[in-house]
Amino acid sequence: MPQKRTAIRAGLLASVLLWAVPGFSQDASEVVDSAFAKMHAAETEQDFMLAAQEVVRLGDAAIPDLTRRFVAAQDEAGRIETSYLLATILAQSKFQRRVPELPPELVPTLAKLLHEPADISLEANLANLAGFAPPHPQELAPGLLALLERTQDPSLQATTSAALVYQGEGVVPFVQEALLRSKDDRFSGNLAHILQGSETLPDDVKAKLRSLLESDDAEARQMASRTLSKAGDRDPAMLDAALRDLETAQSEVDLAMATIRVQENTDRSQRVANALKTAFETKANRIEERRQIIVALSKSGTPGLQAYLDLVKTAPNVEVFEHLTIAVPSELKNDPRVADLLISALIAAKDEAMVKSATFALAKLPSIAQPAIKEALARDDLDVETMQRLHAVGAVAGWPPSRQ
Repeated sequence: MPQKRTAIRAGLLASVLLWAVPGFSQDASEVVDSAFAKMHAAETEQDFMLAAQEVVRLGDAAIPDLTRRFVAAQDEAGRIETSYLLATILAQSKFQRRVPELPPELVPTLAKLLHEPADISLEANLANLAGFAPPHPQELAPGLLALLERTQDPSLQATTSAALVYQGEGVVPFVQEALLRSKDDRFSGNLAHILQGSETLPDDVKAKLRSLLESDDAEARQMASRTLSKAGDRDPAMLDAALRDLETAQSEVDLAMATIRVQENTDRSQRVANALKTAFETKANRIEERRQIIVALSKSGTPGLQAYLDLVKTAPNVEVFEHLTIAVPSELKNDPRVADLLISALIAAKDEAMVKSATFALAKLPSIAQPAIKEALARDDLDVETMQRLHAVGAVAGWPPSRQ
């Protein structure tokens, strides 16, 4: 039987749960035995799923027989099958907000197997089983932490971390202890992520998290920064780490997250403004990331606002100009410098797209647009076409001033 059939996958789990209904008249042991025989004989994925559904339909009634098989299994194939079905049934209970009664031997067996390196399909099933079962932090936390420390698979790291979180507050001391002894920054980053829900942290845990802010592992730095931030810590190293992440961001998600952390930890310095401006110019290619950087600049004091104005002034094309001016920061909506830049862009525009973009931006800022237009119209060096543009903008912006 192909092993892939017994590793829990979202699509298969969903299809099984659709067939899960309470109540079954036939003896549970007979149904389980019959279903396993069919699973072992299955030639196709569909046949296997149909046999698995027979067990899942039993719901909690199947747990004792599945546990017996799980405990007695002598090889990984048997453990993969039974852990898969147990996790599926317990997921069903969890989604229905029921707490099933577990046979006393299930959790100790699961705890033992979590410590033992195995095929990734089995390890994934065990992590899912631990996450869907009722919380048993004292028994399951050590094994889950051992699995999290040894696995190099990102998906399994996420599943195992979630299973640890599902253990509730009782898991926190285990996680903190593991963090303090950890010498692996990747593992430490996973642990920092799990601790993000903690509003208070011991001083030694905070110190360990601060040390991660200087890690070469970008994700570890990010997790440590978020955890410290949520715990109310504002160490200056958090800004250094955020700026480092901003500089090294490769993906849109990394750039957005780094920008948020810079904004959260900004000291409103020229250093921050320069870093955000450079990121806008060299890394941001979509309106989403550009808008996030603009917000961060607006929260970074005078240097940040000046950096924004410089970006507007030097916008290389209409798209960037539109992204910068579609929503001018509130801190600058009454600043005449914005109107001056928009008027200059309107006057210098070489195509209709830029004319429309500048007109639209000015029209949304009538209180500063009207004086700037009036001043521009008083110039004697503008051609007829430019004068017409200014009059058109004035009309859109509520010109003349007496109509405000």
